[in-house]
Amino acid sequence: MTTETPTLTAPEIPATMKAVVIRAPGDVVVETVETPRVVKPADAVLKLAAACVCGSDLWPYRGHNEVDHRRMGHEYVGTIVEKGTEVATLELGDFVIGSFMLSDNTFDICQAGYQSRCADAGS
Repeated sequence: MTTETPTLTAPEIPATMKAVVIRAPGDVVVETVETPRVVKPADAVLKLAAACVCGSDLWPYRGHNEVDHRRMGHEYVGTIVEKGTEVATLELGDFVIGSFMLSDNTFDICQAGYQSRCADAGS
């Protein structure tokens, strides 16, 4: 009996997905949108298991910030289904937690655990 390590391949990624979108204060809808794909070498695409509405989503909902078709639920968990060529520390199938900020984890501040303060941070 031989034991083989299974090869993990990316699942088929659909062309569209559902997204919760705030169109205006108090106006939240579910829309069909194009599914994100890897564009840059450091990108990763996740299949979400769960997403949540953050307190920062409530400011535009209540009319305190301008909003026009902004997606909600920017704190999430999911499985990596596609990754760029420069993504070296994560593999397809890894279950990850996403933050409200994007970081590249190359700066000392990121590596110390403060990714939301990354010099290349984005949202």
